[in-house]
Amino acid sequence: MRSHFSILSLSTAVTATFVHPGALHTTEDFERIRTHVANADEPWNSTWTLLTSSSYAQSSYTPTPKETVYRGYNGVDSENYPSLYRDTAAAYQLAIRWLVTKDTSYADAAVNILSSWAASLTDIEGTSDKFLASGLYGYQMANAAELMRDYSGWASDNKTLTGTMLTNVFASMNTRFLEEHNGQDYYHYYANWDLCNLASLLAIGIFTDNQTMFDYAVNYVRTGPSNGALPVFAIANYTESGSGKILTQGQEAGRDQGHATLDMVLWGVVAQQAYNQGIDLFAEYENEILNS
Repeated sequence: MRSHFSILSLSTAVTATFVHPGALHTTEDFERIRTHVANADEPWNSTWTLLTSSSYAQSSYTPTPKETVYRGYNGVDSENYPSLYRDTAAAYQLAIRWLVTKDTSYADAAVNILSSWAASLTDIEGTSDKFLASGLYGYQMANAAELMRDYSGWASDNKTLTGTMLTNVFASMNTRFLEEHNGQDYYHYYANWDLCNLASLLAIGIFTDNQTMFDYAVNYVRTGPSNGALPVFAIANYTESGSGKILTQGQEAGRDQGHATLDMVLWGVVAQQAYNQGIDLFAEYENEILNS
């Protein structure tokens, strides 16, 4: 039930007040990175070498876009979602390589990936796992697009088409999950399901200058009602002996290490994207994210 937020508002509420680039990275971040790379400082130089040797960060990378992406076997359609996450990873890595080196061959490869998917993708299907795809790959693709936003070589119609695809395919699913939770109650799904879809809405809202989308995600983080919201995520607080530091136990702690640490990664993405737009979610609820 979408009582307080309509899909229509996703595409109609536009503002011009966002910082760009301003999702996971800012202009100042890349100025700092370029200085460290130029000076061969460590550990930045070793990390840069790992990036430049990645198969996903090569200007020769060729995308394999799909019309419909399937994640979770539905008994009929084969899962093909690796094409999406691989191409999204490539777009992101190529965008970073361009911003550090200013070599437009990487920029052209990045926007080719984004534009190819924008021209092809119309739906994400499968089992309930499709909502993991909408969140995880949505925020990653939107971050790649945000980094390429001001590249003069990206045709304006293709950039617009990318924003439309991110809104109509990813953001609509992000919102549907947060509002309806796939027909389950608000607490049926673990926190990471909410968090990845919130990360996606924030990133897409920034790229498309959609204040309503961005504000919706921020307010959801603050007020809930489900497991991926600050009032619900913390299930216990402990005081560390000696330091007096508060340590927060998150909703997926004790489930398994992979999912518990995934929550921390996603909280970092959510909060950093908001922080780069002037909203300090790290500090809210007495530093809950930082304490976790």
